[in-house]
Amino acid sequence: MKKLIAGLFTAILTTAGFVAVTSATPASAACTSYVCIPTATKATPAPKTIKAGKAAKVKVAVTVRGNATVRGSVTVTATGPGGFRKTFRLAYNNRPVTGSLGKLRKPGKYKVTATYTGVEGFRNSTGKSVITVKKKKR
Repeated sequence: MKKLIAGLFTAILTTAGFVAVTSATPASAACTSYVCIPTATKATPAPKTIKAGKAAKVKVAVTVRGNATVRGSVTVTATGPGGFRKTFRLAYNNRPVTGSLGKLRKPGKYKVTATYTGVEGFRNSTGKSVITVKKKKR
């Protein structure tokens, strides 16, 4: 009975326009009435290969055709050996941004994904790269 009442309440709120149901991100939803500017995101590790225990940084650049000013946010997610996972968000204002992944302690390959979430008029985009961590020499 509780589920039935909750379902009816949700249906009434949705029909009245008080609650919206959507699966698209706001930037993608904003592109329905006109043409959005395509973007390209590039994630560049600095450096690409490091020794275990050293800090790694990622530089993210978002480009568009023409001279449009790109604004929005970039979410950087890194995954690696041993269940390593780090996610952080950077504000993007038409210039490349750099974020630190901290010290990477385990040797192996770390996959880095940078996702640009644009403001109205810009499409979202994703860039990927890999950082290789080598064993420390003893």
